[in-house]
Amino acid sequence: MQLDALFEKTINSFKTEVVKLYERRSIVPCLMLLYSFIDILAWLRYEEEIKGVGERYRKFVNKYFLPESKLNCSANDIYSARCRILHRYSSESNETERDRAKTINYIASDKEGASSESVIPEPTEDIIQLKIEYMISAFENSIEKLLDHMRTDRDLEVKITNRSRNWLITW
Repeated sequence: MQLDALFEKTINSFKTEVVKLYERRSIVPCLMLLYSFIDILAWLRYEEEIKGVGERYRKFVNKYFLPESKLNCSANDIYSARCRILHRYSSESNETERDRAKTINYIASDKEGASSESVIPEPTEDIIQLKIEYMISAFENSIEKLLDHMRTDRDLEVKITNRSRNWLITW
């Protein structure tokens, strides 16, 4: 089934901007946009079913983001990281303070492929290392999985497309 062209253009623009931010080494803005857009996608997908932001976010991450990714973390770790970056610009959140989520150290590769692994703390029971390239890949794949799901489920496609009609469009 063909999806709404403006919807797909908007979705793809977010994917493109996340990659551009990473390529410019704007790491925190890259992660902020990535985590924020997962929030938007989770709302589009699950708003009628799940009212709580965290529960909705974790469900989206478990269904679309983590499967088939190279990420060694849980949906709770991702949600906690989202909260840390968006609300505190910090490595701590309520979830890490309550020992419900691990702290994430991000690993970025430079243009030559060298990694920042050597300058961040070693992983522990409470700290995990995630390659940002893997995060971006999981993000891109989660969008494709959602779009594929919409193409095969007309009710879902109508629900999400209708909900996205109020998006801010700037082209």
